[in-house]
Amino acid sequence: MLGGRSVLSQDSGSAGYGELITDRNGVLDLPRGFHYREISQEGTPLSSGGVVPGDHDGMAAFPGPSRNTAVLVRNREQGVGDPNPVLGKNPYDPAAPGGTTGIVVNLDDRKEIEDYVTSSGSLNNCAGGATPWGTWLTCEEDRTTGHGYAFEVDPNEPENELSR
Repeated sequence: MLGGRSVLSQDSGSAGYGELITDRNGVLDLPRGFHYREISQEGTPLSSGGVVPGDHDGMAAFPGPSRNTAVLVRNREQGVGDPNPVLGKNPYDPAAPGGTTGIVVNLDDRKEIEDYVTSSGSLNNCAGGATPWGTWLTCEEDRTTGHGYAFEVDPNEPENELSR
């Protein structure tokens, strides 16, 4: 990040994708021919109730509930006092504001179908990764009492006992 804007750089001798074109919306500068689409903004309503939490960090895509869909599972690096905490139905720690959310995306037009909490009640979910068996590991970047764990999240069974 440079001055609040995302910046890609390349060495003068590398191939790269070309110069960055200033985004007129001020969100993300990309090389010519590249595009982005925002599909989930902090503070907007979640389909399942509540609002989209902040501080997303880490994400993976998984097969969705139907043939032309995918589920994006995203970490929420929420700490105590951050706005828009993850409010789930089965939190590990009801006082902790972090967790993960899922977004079901239509693969034909890449539009959001629904979004929801996939795990909650953790702190500063920073690191993570997709497993070969189709789950997401979300890891707390926090070692306060009762925290500092890795949680396995099943995108097809949000907020189950596995996701606690």
